[in-house]
Amino acid sequence: MMRDTSLRIGGQLLISVVAIFCFYPSSLFANEISSGRLIIYVVVSTFIVWELLRLCIWQARRMYPGIRYTRQRLLFVGGMTLAIVAISPFTRFYLGELINVYGNTAGPSGSVYSYLRIVGQNIFYCLFISATYESIYFFKEWKKSFKEASDLRQATLYGQFNSLRDQVNPHFLFNTLNTLTALIPKDAEKAEAFALEMADVYRYLLRMNQYPLIDLGQEISFIHSYTALLRTRFNENFSLDVLYKDGAEEQLLPPLTLQLLVENAVKHNVVSSRMPLRVLIEVHKDGLLVKNRLQPKVEPVQSEYTGLFNLSQRYRLLGIGQVFAGKEGDSFVVRLPFKKSKEYERIDH
Repeated sequence: MMRDTSLRIGGQLLISVVAIFCFYPSSLFANEISSGRLIIYVVVSTFIVWELLRLCIWQARRMYPGIRYTRQRLLFVGGMTLAIVAISPFTRFYLGELINVYGNTAGPSGSVYSYLRIVGQNIFYCLFISATYESIYFFKEWKKSFKEASDLRQATLYGQFNSLRDQVNPHFLFNTLNTLTALIPKDAEKAEAFALEMADVYRYLLRMNQYPLIDLGQEISFIHSYTALLRTRFNENFSLDVLYKDGAEEQLLPPLTLQLLVENAVKHNVVSSRMPLRVLIEVHKDGLLVKNRLQPKVEPVQSEYTGLFNLSQRYRLLGIGQVFAGKEGDSFVVRLPFKKSKEYERIDH
């Protein structure tokens, strides 16, 4: 159904007023023609043309709905408009004679000029009506299509994001279980402490990983807990420093970002008493800088760099910005932008 009551009333009144003052200005004040009857004639004839064309437009929408069939719909309405324009003058002649618009004077029903004059008027009416209805319908359908496309794109992006995010959990669990397995035969007490730390860390992981973004302060707290697990394994040979260059704890970033980068540093570099590994995290106003000295293992670890690739994809899908990762001098550096907290409201996804 077409919910257009306001348009029908307002549009018909507007066309009637315009028609009277544009097409019948002299007749309106002529003594031989009743002004009241002329107004009734214009209003009723406008109503007939409007309702006939409206019916055609409604049928066209049923047959050719949506933006995809705009051309077919316009052709159908155009054909029906020509029919209405050609036939409606006879209806208007009959209406004029029925209400005796011209009184005792001779009516225009037999005049070719009068027929063409009314055809011209009806073309004006129909163009206005068709353009108004089609513009409103097209705009509504465009907004609907845009919203559907936007919702589909967002659902696709979050589906891809969730797929990338879910890869973190098994990887993290696999590495920590390997470390625990290695500790058990060597030091039972340390293994027990490690298991407790691991439980706290994984509890946080399960709780926070449901969000696309988390506060920087929470991520920093988590990376300190994760570092405690690494120090259990490497003793004093591994260290993590966090330096705040600007106050930016209210900024947001994807969860487990820092854990992935720290784990990546441990994976690719020597960690020993002779070559301790130090990871530095600098917190700036607009982003993070994470770096470590390059001290590659004698036998390089076979890697497809999926960790950094997945991190870059997560940033892209969330619309945060571009991740930079590469060598700078004797260090490996990763630069990460923030998502401004005022631009994002946390919700469950």
